[in-house]
Amino acid sequence: MATQPTNLPVPSESPRDLKFNAGKIDEYVTSMGWTYTDRFGQKHYTIEGMNYLSQQAMAAYGYVILTGKTFTTGATLNNPNEVLLNTADGEYYKWTGSFASGGKVVPANSTPAGTGGIGPGAWIGVGDASLRSDLKKSNGTSNIYGTTDATGSVARNLSNIISDNKNLLIFGGMDDFDGTNTSSATNNKDAFAKYFAYLNSIGGGVLRLIKTKNGTGRYLINGDDSTPVTSPVRIVADDGVSIHIIYSGGAANSPLVNTGLQVNRQIKIQYINFGFTSYIGKNVQSTLGENIPTLCNSDGVFSNPVSINGTTDMKILKLSNTNVAVAPVSSSSDSIVMAGGGGATVASTSVLVGDEVMSLVSSPSGGIFLAGVITAGGYAYFAQDSGTQAVKVVDGTTGLPPVLIGVPYALMDQQRDLFNNALITVKITSTRSFSVLVNGLSMGSYTTRSGIIGACFGAENINNNITVSQMAKVSGRSFAGSKPLKIIICGDSITDNSVQYSHAKYLQMLLGSAGVNIAEINNIAVAGETAAQQYTRLQTIGSGYDLCLIQVGVNDIQGGTSFSGFVSTIQGMVTYAKGIGAQPIVALPTSFYSKAEAIANGQSGGQNTQNNAAIHSYRAVLTRAVADSGGLLNLETMKGYGAMTAKWLSLTPYAVSDSIVADNIHPTPYGSMMLALGWARSVLGWLCRPDTTNSEAFEAVPSSWLSSGYGLLNVPNVRGREFSGILSLHATNNNDGAVAFTLPPSLKIKSVVMKTVTAINASNLPAGVCNMYVGTDGKCYFFNLPGTATKVSLDGIKL
Repeated sequence: MATQPTNLPVPSESPRDLKFNAGKIDEYVTSMGWTYTDRFGQKHYTIEGMNYLSQQAMAAYGYVILTGKTFTTGATLNNPNEVLLNTADGEYYKWTGSFASGGKVVPANSTPAGTGGIGPGAWIGVGDASLRSDLKKSNGTSNIYGTTDATGSVARNLSNIISDNKNLLIFGGMDDFDGTNTSSATNNKDAFAKYFAYLNSIGGGVLRLIKTKNGTGRYLINGDDSTPVTSPVRIVADDGVSIHIIYSGGAANSPLVNTGLQVNRQIKIQYINFGFTSYIGKNVQSTLGENIPTLCNSDGVFSNPVSINGTTDMKILKLSNTNVAVAPVSSSSDSIVMAGGGGATVASTSVLVGDEVMSLVSSPSGGIFLAGVITAGGYAYFAQDSGTQAVKVVDGTTGLPPVLIGVPYALMDQQRDLFNNALITVKITSTRSFSVLVNGLSMGSYTTRSGIIGACFGAENINNNITVSQMAKVSGRSFAGSKPLKIIICGDSITDNSVQYSHAKYLQMLLGSAGVNIAEINNIAVAGETAAQQYTRLQTIGSGYDLCLIQVGVNDIQGGTSFSGFVSTIQGMVTYAKGIGAQPIVALPTSFYSKAEAIANGQSGGQNTQNNAAIHSYRAVLTRAVADSGGLLNLETMKGYGAMTAKWLSLTPYAVSDSIVADNIHPTPYGSMMLALGWARSVLGWLCRPDTTNSEAFEAVPSSWLSSGYGLLNVPNVRGREFSGILSLHATNNNDGAVAFTLPPSLKIKSVVMKTVTAINASNLPAGVCNMYVGTDGKCYFFNLPGTATKVSLDGIKL
């Protein structure tokens, strides 16, 4: 049991206190603790505690270097703050063991480890050698913390700060190529390989190329590099940075040719041994909002609105008989209500080419709502099921098979996009073509099989009232927007997505700048394929697309495909595209010149092209093939390219490379943009539909318009509101003042029309003149007919 001391004052001679103090003396001398407690509860330092305080005080005062003394020379340390140099590692050491028996003796040619060891109670390094050693390690910067010079920045690990600003120099790269001497420049092949491999390992990121302070900004690569690009990589380059590569060619031999790369700006890449220059990446990441579109005078719009009166300007028709108007349920200045049921029912108004008729269509019941046109021989319209949102085109032309085609309506699945919940427009682009716009966006265009005489709005088989309201008409010049388009693209290496210079990568941006959004581009182009091979691929594509853009022929020209085989293939592609509901537009093959021409004008490499002298013949037979199969033609590949000649290579400012093609056949970025611009113009032309009335055919006046006995021998023709040809009169009745024919309700005239026409006798010779009278009820009469007249000429009559 421990001795319990007394509380007697000092000095106490109590045996108990003497015994207690004997234990405390032992604690004071031998304990490794820093303090002990006396019999009054007060704490005092032990020898170990006083030793610690002494060392702390000496450390605060500083170390004393034994000048001229080292572990090699030998020395004696007498105080804890004396330090000795070990020349083997350049570090100073202090002795933290006991000095009780005198100084610490260090023999000559000794080491810290051999004279007591390294660690607490022995030798401890006190210099910066260990720090310098740690900093020299591959992860040495992780030992340093600090802030940047940015106000408010916080202290971070230096390794992290450096990692945030990685660039090619970190992997051993350098921008020191002078543009000429490849032997003296750094070969950055391995640096790029390491950088791409690192980015692949972390799932992608930024590959930064800087222009160093004393560098040229040009990075040379000499040799093939098969490093794949398996993760998304975005190259961020300083202004003035370019890449210059000598390699075997192809995406497999350089990750920089991978078209999946994103770039922050146009980064020039020079293919030194091929003799041409291009740009890296599939696109330059510039949003449409950062580009200011340009305008020319022809881009102006002029829209003059006119209200349509539901009572005086519109007629209710059953599409089963468009020649007879039926009574509305009610009508007013801004609406007309019709009874549904019993087939398609519409409200129709007369139109001219260029008119845009707008309206709201609604019903208490859901169902199929429609907007379209009345024609001389029937009707055509776009319709949407308000439940399924499916859209179709319907064409009912008398004497011809009915047409029913599904129409893609991609991304337009909101309530505001429904026909019965939107502002619907019927735009008349010619006497045979129209577009239907939903909230100003064209969701489809159609070429009718009979001349257009009216616009209509209504519904199919809805057993409830249908209201057409807030009708108005805009005439003048206006632009048609578009629903999001789904496009198929056919082609070869000029178009192939995996080829760096594909023009397809620019198309979406150009159309987007015109307000036309793309829902999908299905690019099936493959480098090296002929038109026949692309036709095979096209036949694997199903319906659901709006357009099929076809850019083929260059490989057929080079390979000498027979004209008959080429024509058959083009016609097959056009016909198939139409069959799946995608409007085909076929471009003329692009021009190219021979390698010999290129070399003669200073180019050091290029493609060994063949048969360029036959381009004109293939273009001619393709044009007729498209015409005969009912497709549209893109002439911009011939017009928009400008002069295709190798002479550009030897002329300033094109002395290094052709501005149009890179290797005498494939387009440069400029050439690709010109191709894409031509395709964008073709798509916009298809959407806006220029007036082609003058090239459209007249058709015979329907017999339902003619009064009994008229037109038995000669039937006149009609195109919209224009007539031509001869009308034979009644053989026995008095024709003067009789109703010869009656215009249908959709071909309404607002005021009486009187024209002078030529009367014709039985010998088909002019018999004199007479007067034609057309009333607002649509009834047509002839007055003051010569007695010998058996016919009248309607040539040039416009209502």
